Amino acid sequence: MAEPQENWDKKDPSDNVLRLVGDTVDYFEKLIEITKQNMSETTKLQNDFIYKAFQAETSRVNACRLDDKQALQTANDRANKQQETLAQQVSENAEVLRSSNEKMAFTLATQLQEMTSLLMNRIEKLEAIQFENKGKEGSSASLLKDVAELKTTVANQEGSKGTSFKLQLVIATALGGVAMGIVIWVLQTIKI
Repeated sequence: MAEPQENWDKKDPSDNVLRLVGDTVDYFEKLIEITKQNMSETTKLQNDFIYKAFQAETSRVNACRLDDKQALQTANDRANKQQETLAQQVSENAEVLRSSNEKMAFTLATQLQEMTSLLMNRIEKLEAIQFENKGKEGSSASLLKDVAELKTTVANQEGSKGTSFKLQLVIATALGGVAMGIVIWVLQTIKI
């Protein structure tokens, strides 16, 4: 323990204690005030930071939404253009196909008419030969000659026309079969 000093005034220490307690109270009040200010400023700074971060995030999300909206609009525009182009192409293709079919039908009808008239002329010649009574031998020779001419005509046309002529050849063969049936019938009726 410390020894009391010799010149120590033996007064009542309560003034000093009161002053010390008062200073301590003032110190703690100032410390509390400073702490309140510090906390208030810190809270304000945090609130400002949070608000600014919120605003920045809101701006970023809105920009993303705008980009998404623009991308969606662009994709929608492209899809509409593709749809219009496809519809136009389908329409044009249908028209081309219709006109092509009409031309082919007209060409086939014309060729069928030509083949029919050629076969009818040959049948008329055969009937004329039969009715002139040239006999069985003369009639066969003329028929063979007509068949040879038909084969020559078919061979010439086949080389120049291709696939559409093959269809005509099938039709002509069918008509030739009908013509042969008529010729055989005529020959049998003449024998009677």
